[in-house]
Amino acid sequence: MPNGGSRGTLALFFVMGMAFMGILFFMVFPDVLSPIAFHTVPVPAAPSVFNQGPAEELPPALPVEPPTPKATTPKLAAARTTETIYPKRVQPEEPPMPSMETNKIPVAVTPSIPVAIPTKLFPSAVVFRASRGRLLFGRASLLGTRPAEKLIPMDPTCRAMQAKPPTTRFYLVNDEGDLADVVVVVTKGLPHQPWSLVQKPLLVTARNCFFEPYISAIQSGQTVTFQCVDSTLENFHLTPGSGSRYREANFALFPDRPPISLTLDHAEEFLRIKSDLHPWMFAYITIVDHPFFAVTGADGRFQIEGLPSGKYTVTATHRKAGALKADFVIGDDWSKEVDFKFVPNTELAEK
Repeated sequence: MPNGGSRGTLALFFVMGMAFMGILFFMVFPDVLSPIAFHTVPVPAAPSVFNQGPAEELPPALPVEPPTPKATTPKLAAARTTETIYPKRVQPEEPPMPSMETNKIPVAVTPSIPVAIPTKLFPSAVVFRASRGRLLFGRASLLGTRPAEKLIPMDPTCRAMQAKPPTTRFYLVNDEGDLADVVVVVTKGLPHQPWSLVQKPLLVTARNCFFEPYISAIQSGQTVTFQCVDSTLENFHLTPGSGSRYREANFALFPDRPPISLTLDHAEEFLRIKSDLHPWMFAYITIVDHPFFAVTGADGRFQIEGLPSGKYTVTATHRKAGALKADFVIGDDWSKEVDFKFVPNTELAEK
């Protein structure tokens, strides 16, 4: 008779055999399970990076919010996209800055535009330019080679006062050809009305055996004051030309005496003042009936302010090179630039 251990082993083999037979039975006859109803709860599909089949075959799980994937853009793809949607813009090269030498104009005035060069004045010429502002301005220059100045024979006292050999001052021209001592006057177009008088007197000084300034202009009714700063006696001799409304006058000035003042009331061009003690000393004053005039400086430039709107004629006169005229228009917000180009007058330079 078998013992208890043998009986347990036989029972285990019996159970395993019955289970195996049951499995074979359901595999051979699967339709036996169709009448049996199973209660199933649908489970939503859970995200997964693996292909695990339909969600019904997965174990139940709580819905989990998927994490936001980190945006990564390949560098090559980004470069292609940028070039396609936003093409690179090529910046144009900056234009070169204009040379200051070609734009010598007063401050706050727009660079001027050439308008015309009258051929009837050739070889001398007048050049017009229009600019923003309310004034008449411009430049006088000398074309060609200027005549040589004459050496002045001085007495020993006056020669000792000179820093360089003294010469005449007929054509004062700088290295750029700018011409000084040109008197520029508005000669036509002004309304007939009284103008405010320039109150500041013109000062004419005897210094280092020369009269300064050599060429000047004042408004009629303006005062001229004569003074001597040299250590020698000097005289001022007014010598009007023929047809002048002024009378000849002559007065002496000592270094320790107060200045002498005169009022010049009548318009005149280049009223001459000379010295009888030093025959090379001259000065010329132009008297104008209105305040719209100027004298070019060492840089050849002039400026006339305060002109009312209108059409005018301006005359630029050099005592040796002659005169040039130009017609121009001044608007409410427009100024005019006029360049006067003179040629030397050799015959007048010899006188």
